[in-house]
Amino acid sequence: MQNLKRWAVYVAKYQDNKNLLTLSVDEVTEFLAWCKKQGNSGVTICNKQSAISSFYDVYYKKGLIEKKPTDFIDRSKKKERVTQQNYLSLEQINQLRELVPFNLNRTTMCETRLFIEIALKSTGRISAIMSIRWEQIDYENMLIRDVVEKEGYIVDLVIDETICDMLKQYYEFRSQTEDIKMTDKVFKSSKSGIRLILSTRGEKIGIKN
Repeated sequence: MQNLKRWAVYVAKYQDNKNLLTLSVDEVTEFLAWCKKQGNSGVTICNKQSAISSFYDVYYKKGLIEKKPTDFIDRSKKKERVTQQNYLSLEQINQLRELVPFNLNRTTMCETRLFIEIALKSTGRISAIMSIRWEQIDYENMLIRDVVEKEGYIVDLVIDETICDMLKQYYEFRSQTEDIKMTDKVFKSSKSGIRLILSTRGEKIGIKN
């Protein structure tokens, strides 16, 4: 049941809240691809695909739909991913902060530092943090609201006063040259650009990918 709820949340948020019975093969495939990008294992994706297929089976047998989009999607392979966790020492964190200054004139560098602070405080995943929009930031309660995390969970990310101040500074700086909408993403930089800075600076303090 949870798998269907997460699918429904995704459709509501990213596919204009369409009727699930009217989704195309491409739209269902898009959800499964998104799950893979979020880091879901092969087993998890396979379970979600099975849940969606069972959902369509019910309506197909009742004659309420003429075909099932899942019949045209290849089955995901049940292969578990093994992820190695790396934890930074306080010394490494401070060294990383020195190597990645909050320089408003250098967008990718500035956003990488902002990403570091949010990630350290909230433990949010890179995809979740990179998708944050200005409208989600609750400065008063120091939260980033309604963030889509792994497997479709909707969570609030905890931030602190320092991060709030950095976000305000960055918003004011960009507002001087841009017409920023509250629905715009906070991060303009690509994931690859931020990853590159984290990788090169990380190597200098003994952090390996």
